[in-house]
Amino acid sequence: MLTDALKKVHFIGIGGISLSSLALYLNENGVTVSGSDRSFSDKLVELNEKGCRVWVGSCPENIKNPDLVVFSSAIPPCDEELSFCRGKNIPCMERNAFLGLLCDDFSYCIGVSGTHGKTTVTSMLIKIFHDANKRFFGHVGGETPDFGNCFFTGNDYFITEACEYKKSFLYLKPKIGIVLNAEADHPDTYENVEEIYDAFYLFLHNAKRNGGLAIVNGDSVFYEKRLRFDDVITFGISEKNRFRATDIYEYKQGYKEFLICDYGNPVGHVRLPIPGEHNVYNALSAFVCAYLAGIPPETVCAALNTFKGVKRRLEYVCKYLGCDVYCDYAHHPSEIKAALKTLSDMSPGKITAVFQPHTFSRTARLFDEFLRCFDKAERLIIVKEYPAREKPSDGKSASDLYKAVDFKEKYYCDNIIDAIVLLDKKILPDDVVVVLGAGDVANICNIIKNDCRI
Repeated sequence: MLTDALKKVHFIGIGGISLSSLALYLNENGVTVSGSDRSFSDKLVELNEKGCRVWVGSCPENIKNPDLVVFSSAIPPCDEELSFCRGKNIPCMERNAFLGLLCDDFSYCIGVSGTHGKTTVTSMLIKIFHDANKRFFGHVGGETPDFGNCFFTGNDYFITEACEYKKSFLYLKPKIGIVLNAEADHPDTYENVEEIYDAFYLFLHNAKRNGGLAIVNGDSVFYEKRLRFDDVITFGISEKNRFRATDIYEYKQGYKEFLICDYGNPVGHVRLPIPGEHNVYNALSAFVCAYLAGIPPETVCAALNTFKGVKRRLEYVCKYLGCDVYCDYAHHPSEIKAALKTLSDMSPGKITAVFQPHTFSRTARLFDEFLRCFDKAERLIIVKEYPAREKPSDGKSASDLYKAVDFKEKYYCDNIIDAIVLLDKKILPDDVVVVLGAGDVANICNIIKNDCRI
């Protein structure tokens, strides 16, 4: 096993949601872990409390002869620690390649891919496999209320998000490969949608080549255009799918319950405690995966019926100035539309959307879609972009989006403090506020929550 061969591992970018999970897994299995990150976060505190040696900033002198260095895809080749380790001939490996090696530690790898929904579905599977008393490692790109972003009980199953960025999911060796959907999201990796489809197709092909199962949303454009005649297991709402959600009923505003049928035969009933029509598809995919992995359908449904959701996935934050405040990681037009539709279904209140674009290239590639995705909101606040690894010449800015969007009540803010001041002036009791984006815009929620003026 990989954990038997490694004694010391250093992570560059250890505060990230994925690398921190991998670091916690190695630490749990007796590997000495160190790591650095460019900024302080709660994850560094957690890692430190669990015995990992971590620091903020680049400090090559702190690195003590590791067997392996694992680095985030956001780390540039010129990084001081990475250059130091390569100069010392210490083996260095990007996260995606390390994930591929890690698959060999487990009997069964389950990879959940898709432009949207993979964090929620992976978290659902962790809940299901936990309640079924299975031995597994759950590696998730988000924080779940009960399991955090890393949960380990044994080496039978490896349940992981399979991210298409830089085609990293092609390093995995899945026995079950799931594709929830496939849309343009990473213009710095894919030039067009056909390249995206090619990558997702190869991901499923890898599952089939390993003697495993390929599970696909049969209602998706990807399936219609690329996989109609391939040997895959489909799920969805339309009649053409093997596994279907039927008799969908709204038992509370925004919340769904439904039957699950396999070849037309009822096999389960789900009453979702998280809102949104999109979560019908998410829960259905998790059911199909667990059911085909041999978990009894009643166990699967019971786990889904008590699923608590994921932080920053339409997460309720608090009541602020008489308004309900939610936080959502949505940074793609399809995700924004789904979040706003769900909130509109849940509440008659006036919706204020606070959105921070994530990367210049994504904003440019999906610019027209961004202009049309806020229609369920009555008020729009656009916050200065989170550039991540990019520079302005890579695309369009938040200011460009603000100027172009046709919206009756719209505002632009250069920082999150200005956005909070604006909220204080504009929102009224019984409004709904949703903070949208994958960058540091979520800090608005942290500040609001600590000053929760009801």
